[in-house]
This record gives sequence, C-alpha cells and structure tokens, in this order.
Amino acid sequence: MKMLPYTKYVMFWVLAFTMAAGSGCGGRDPNLPRVVPAGGRVTLAGKPLSGAMVTFVPTGATRGPVAEGRTDPQGRYELASQQGRGAAPGAYRVTIMKLVMPDGSDYTPEAGVGPADSPARQVLPPRYSDLQRTTLTATVPEEGSSSLDFALTP
Repeated sequence: MKMLPYTKYVMFWVLAFTMAAGSGCGGRDPNLPRVVPAGGRVTLAGKPLSGAMVTFVPTGATRGPVAEGRTDPQGRYELASQQGRGAAPGAYRVTIMKLVMPDGSDYTPEAGVGPADSPARQVLPPRYSDLQRTTLTATVPEEGSSSLDFALTP
C-alpha cells in the first residue's frame, strides 16, 4: 500500500498527540465519565497476537477519552486512558494494529523515533487496523471487568 508523502508525518503527530493526552497531565477530568476495568484477549488464526495495539474509540452517545492497551505474549490486553486504568462504559469502534520491523520482530517505540519514522509496517488488514474501515466494535459494560475478546482471521 503506497502512502502519500505527508501521511506518515500526520500519523506520527496524531500518535504523539494521543500519547501526550493519555499521559494524564493533571489528574482526572471531572467532566468525563468514570472508567471501569476493561480488557480481553486478541487472537489471530486461533493463536495469541502479541505486541499489538488495541484502541477503543468512543461512538454514539459514549462520552470519554480513547482507551488503549498493548497485547502481551498471551494476547491479553488491559485498556487505559487519560482517566486511568480502564475505559468509560459504552459503545466503541475498535482498531487493532500490529507493526513489525523488516526483520519480522515487533516494533517497539524508541526515544525520538515514532512509527511513522521507522521502517515498521502494518501486518493486519485495514478491516482491523484502519479506523475508517474497521469492522470491530465493542461495548464496555457499566460493571466493567468483562472480557472483550477479538478472534481475528488473516
């Protein structure tokens, strides 16, 4: 997939802004809803998907910040947002991105080098990794702690 020359820079700044906003520079915003524990497991072709970024973007009437988590070697993830560990209850569009380096190793953020400036490439199809095209959705329940699992196919 060929990207426009400026696309990687836009993606880098979107990611940088998201990470800065998620760093919690001053505590909980009282105007945003409470968050509840949320997480689950991601598999690809029945096997755990490690090193993937799972992002929940609020939809409809759901209020709250974007929540994200990275999968561990067993494919498990826990969501966190600028409000703390978890996500606000409600409906979400979900993206799952898996970046790998040319040698096949997982992309790991390095100081001063974002994904747009690295040779890393996306290995999941747009139906999972692109916010405009994703087919993945989830609902975080009021009580939290339910397992929000995703079984992906190649």
